[in-house]
Amino acid sequence: MPYIPVTFNNRRVGITVLFICTTLLFSAFSGPLNAAYCSLRDPLAAINVLYPESDSHRSIVRPISQEARQLISNELPFTLHFNEIGQHTVYVAQKEKQPVGFIHARSELSNNGMIEIAWAINLDMSLNGFFFQRCRSPECVGALPQQLSQNLTGKTYSDLLLMLNETSSNLTPGMQLQYGAKSDLVLSVIRSALKTISITRIAWHADIDKIRQQVLIAKHFGPLSTVKLQSQATLPKPENYSIIQSDTVKTYAVLNNEQIIGYLAAASWKQDKQEGKTHWLFSTKGKVLDVEATKKWPNAEIQTAFQEVIGIDFSLKNDCSTAVESAGKFLYTALFTAL
Repeated sequence: MPYIPVTFNNRRVGITVLFICTTLLFSAFSGPLNAAYCSLRDPLAAINVLYPESDSHRSIVRPISQEARQLISNELPFTLHFNEIGQHTVYVAQKEKQPVGFIHARSELSNNGMIEIAWAINLDMSLNGFFFQRCRSPECVGALPQQLSQNLTGKTYSDLLLMLNETSSNLTPGMQLQYGAKSDLVLSVIRSALKTISITRIAWHADIDKIRQQVLIAKHFGPLSTVKLQSQATLPKPENYSIIQSDTVKTYAVLNNEQIIGYLAAASWKQDKQEGKTHWLFSTKGKVLDVEATKKWPNAEIQTAFQEVIGIDFSLKNDCSTAVESAGKFLYTALFTAL
């Protein structure tokens, strides 16, 4: 196995690559049985590089359903060939049994031949880094990986789209100027990142949702806490609660040794052209302990607006002065109606 210097988060590490992501090249004779299969041969080696703070991991293997395939294809701004997704494995890196991030391997056909990339994805579906597991171009072991990792770390799906031109067929003029002759390789990497985030978020959405809930309740109630779905009440939809999509609301009891120690509400919101999904954590009395987005907040202003309700006891609050406060009151009502 080749000895490859890997740059990640401004640190240079030497690792022996011990894993492989296997995929089949596209051809006119490819059929459903030839769909791509991507997984890490030695997950521990990859996780030690991408999440050095982790001490364990688990894997979630899933074939990509036709419904998920269609959703992914509709979301991506470029054509996704049938054989590009098949059965995939997502790895969950953990520290003290708590998830810290995901790893997903992708194979891409580029002008430099087949390249294989191990992607690290944060719990909020932003990028945490990557490295080339296979790449024949000398640029893959030069300065490019470090430069590109710095530019991509923390980026969301929406951020990555802004790096492509209007047709998503090339980089923006500014990006082409920045990377010059390396632009073709950079384009392949960014398109790979878009596919990886989209596939992970859509095909593993239920797993990611549970993991985010697990991390949130562990933060406030400890790692032994669990959640139990409550009987869902029929919810009204008053005008002043309009940012909450009432048909998406789910409420949970947070348990420790079968005793209720808090409540969790999951709900999607939409206002103007912005939207997202949130988890709200409440005390047993109705005080907001935390609010988090299931993926990165659209912007700092929206994040601040939601987090300003932390600490409000909605059992005592009747008058709401903001849309987010109204949303909190609505979810408080949903939680305690379901009791």
